[in-house]
Amino acid sequence: EPGDRVLVRKASVISGPLNLEVGDLVLYEAPYYTADGEGLLKIRRITGQRGSWIKLDSELESVAESEVLVRRSEILGEVLVKIP
Repeated sequence: EPGDRVLVRKASVISGPLNLEVGDLVLYEAPYYTADGEGLLKIRRITGQRGSWIKLDSELESVAESEVLVRRSEILGEVLVKIP
């Protein structure tokens, strides 16, 4: 839900690459920008993978663009837990 806090595991040299699977929630930077030039971070669920592309879907019915394709390299991290 918007406003929820989550813990995200970021890929790094130490922890290694993310092992992403269909059903995982991931954090990525949206391909459009805000007025101040910074990207917008979003969380979406993986619904498919093909090569270096990952298909993401929003679970919110109010989201106009429910399906998005992003490159694996654009994924910033994997959501581990929701913080109460």
